[in-house]
Amino acid sequence: MVKFISSIFSTFLIAIVITTTNAKAGVEAGIDVRKVQSMLTKLCYKPGPIDGAWGKKTEAAVTAAFNDHNLQFDGHFNWKDESFIIRLSQSAKFEGKATCKTMKSADAVTIFSNQIKLPDYLKSQPNDATINYYIQYQDRWMRQQPFHKIYPAKQPRKITSSLEKHAFAQESLRNSSLLSYLYMENGILVYDELPPKDRFKTDVDFDTYLPSHSMGKSIVSYLIGHAICQGYIESIEAPLNDWKAIQNTLYFDQPLINLLNMRAGDAQIIDQYGGNFRNSGRSIFDTPLIFAVNNERELKNTKPISNAKFSYSNLNSNILANYLMYKIGDDFDTFMQDFYEQKIKNRHPIYHMRTPTSNGLKSASISKRIQDLTARYDFWATRYDYLRIAMSLMEDWQNETCEGKYLRELYRHKVRTNRGQASWRDHDYGGGKAAFIDASSRYAGQFWTDFKELRGKVVLGMIGYNGQQIIMDMDTSRIVVLNAALSNHYDSYKLGLEPLKYGRIR
Repeated sequence: MVKFISSIFSTFLIAIVITTTNAKAGVEAGIDVRKVQSMLTKLCYKPGPIDGAWGKKTEAAVTAAFNDHNLQFDGHFNWKDESFIIRLSQSAKFEGKATCKTMKSADAVTIFSNQIKLPDYLKSQPNDATINYYIQYQDRWMRQQPFHKIYPAKQPRKITSSLEKHAFAQESLRNSSLLSYLYMENGILVYDELPPKDRFKTDVDFDTYLPSHSMGKSIVSYLIGHAICQGYIESIEAPLNDWKAIQNTLYFDQPLINLLNMRAGDAQIIDQYGGNFRNSGRSIFDTPLIFAVNNERELKNTKPISNAKFSYSNLNSNILANYLMYKIGDDFDTFMQDFYEQKIKNRHPIYHMRTPTSNGLKSASISKRIQDLTARYDFWATRYDYLRIAMSLMEDWQNETCEGKYLRELYRHKVRTNRGQASWRDHDYGGGKAAFIDASSRYAGQFWTDFKELRGKVVLGMIGYNGQQIIMDMDTSRIVVLNAALSNHYDSYKLGLEPLKYGRIR
């Protein structure tokens, strides 16, 4: 069965309601305290007798479990906390008569409450058992989500290789958060590394699906360029004034380039670098955007900030994905298939994420998807298909095709970001080393650019949460593709910048 590793910025909660006769102090009504104590005992947290009574020992055990997983218990145990303990218990692997000493070993899994992926703020890299747990957990979770499937091309793009080995790259795949490493120069694959087969219980290989996360923003932009070339959209200056679905929102009548450059003036309604509405706290990923369009606490009757500066958000890109789907209309599914078939030439299926429709359906007609605004920017692909995307982008740029001219126009319209540009030697980003996003000072239509130590070169970056990075030097025909479980806990300088700058890892 297809394996998925997801990139999504949404919350996953499991509500389990268990009937009890009375509520107890410190615990929400409906919680089966006896079951919680049993699970805590299994996890070696010593809650005292398994008697269903919520006391100091049980609370101390809960507090210890939360502390061990970088969380803080607020003193009142509710169904969300119960869900967290259930997940901890389910992740515990016992063989025969396991002891608490076994559970506290390096094989113990660290689980982060209500997360479907590893949080990027971690100061240290989790152990391999934890990384493996999240690979498997996201694999199960993602199979349940609605997506748009792109079928393989009849004639996939060939990848030519003349492989070299480098000890630093091999060591990184043995020990760092990196899951896949590719480096190509002048159309020839030079470095191609995967984790050793015995590192994780779940093999990461050529058939594994890896998340795009915010790299998907760049592919949406590329698709918009293709739509311009196909005559569906006029230009990057075209105003969004024929799309009635967003008529009462701040995005209506704005030129497309404002959204492409994250200058739509929406910083007052959406968390920067996040996906939650400021006023409601609701995620943009779980439900179709039509709900937000009709909600006065989210998008309804909003106005853009005047003279808006760069303000990065996930909402902006989801609006673009839905605008693309609206402009293509009934031909959207064919448009998507043809784009990948003719330009990317993918070998494996590619899965573009969608939200359920307003009535909760995972599959629906294109008219219903357009009406409910169900499109999302994120997608899943295999490691070589990510490389094929980069090869297609570079080919278009260098051959100055219609899509290449679109990319060049985006580059000419690049804007300053509001991020402080890091030194590559700075080791205080996300608890580890600086990444390409930290070294960028400009943004060009959903691509990062102007990276420190690569100034004067045309370099475009597709960058996503948890360490997903595709960096393309259009002048020297060099491409780096990095997929990871966690950002900043592998060396982007050695593995990324050095090959781009010097042609090899030094």
